[in-house]
Amino acid sequence: MKPRKRAARRQPAEANESLSTGRAKGPVLPDAPCLLPTTDEVITLTRQQQDEYLTLLTKGASAAAACQKLGISITALLVTMEQSPKFRTRATAVSDVLSQNVAAQLYQTAMKGSVTAQTFYLRNQPPPEWPSEEDELPPPPDLAPLSTAELESVDAAEEEELQAIKGRRKPHK
Repeated sequence: MKPRKRAARRQPAEANESLSTGRAKGPVLPDAPCLLPTTDEVITLTRQQQDEYLTLLTKGASAAAACQKLGISITALLVTMEQSPKFRTRATAVSDVLSQNVAAQLYQTAMKGSVTAQTFYLRNQPPPEWPSEEDELPPPPDLAPLSTAELESVDAAEEEELQAIKGRRKPHK
């Protein structure tokens, strides 16, 4: 069986114009030039485009999908994020709200009895009274430079301490 050749993707006829204007006309393919940073002249998003972009994000669109839907380049989005602290703050706030929505849904699913959701939730947000992995064990001492007699002494002291913890006898000091 012969391997099939891939068909070349067609570029939009207005692709060159979209580079200079920052707005694509017609369909925008994922590898269309209007989505790549290939020009020195970069246009930032208008306030209306920023608002529309954020609205699409709140409805679950990815950044690339929102740009494609609005006919704006990802480069224009990135430049706007870089040059407008207010827009960047608003975009971060939208992302935070979306994450909180997912966390709330995870919590609700856990409370309905899903062991998987309970496990995931508690692994990522354990109660404050639970010891963390960092609190459990101190780092082991460097025992390499010790002699056999010194190692046996350390072992005996640790065994004595372990027995004291278990309540079998008090440590010898």
